[in-house]
Amino acid sequence: MMMTTTYSNITIQQATETKPAQNDVLSDIAIRPSLKQYLCVLYGFVWRFLPIGLLLLLCYRHDMPLAFAFCLLPLFVLIPLTLYRLFYLYSSSWIIGAEIVSQKRGVFSASTVYFELRRVTGYYEQQSWLQRLLGLKTILVTCSDKGYLRIEVKGIPTDFPLLAVIRQRAERCKSDKGYTEYTYL
Repeated sequence: MMMTTTYSNITIQQATETKPAQNDVLSDIAIRPSLKQYLCVLYGFVWRFLPIGLLLLLCYRHDMPLAFAFCLLPLFVLIPLTLYRLFYLYSSSWIIGAEIVSQKRGVFSASTVYFELRRVTGYYEQQSWLQRLLGLKTILVTCSDKGYLRIEVKGIPTDFPLLAVIRQRAERCKSDKGYTEYTYL
């Protein structure tokens, strides 16, 4: 029997049979980007479109049809690229389990990246100035696997302690499995 708790764009599924002290360790956290993160993507489109829009206006006012046509050309690349980035963000999701972190992503073809929490080597929080205004953050998790070394979790509310949860689960997995990592300098 599963009980689901929703925190805006973050869903925490807890098993009701477990003890309350272990719920934070045994529950899966499913994360999708916040709707505010889409504004960050659209903001990039606006700042790329603004100079082109001004050039279009300038060329149209001075009756220069060839320059007007060349100014329209970047828009045919910029608009589909921005739509692709929006769909890519929409199709991204992350699941942080008791022992495994997974990232699902892709627009035309989907891929899923898995890595064990016991192999996590670093945690980073990152915020652009627009994310700070909107109350969002991006969390980067690095691991010691040879394949994919980094997962970016975008659009997390700043007041959600995801970094502390990942750190706690990684340390618990390392102590349960007796995992010791040796790094060579």
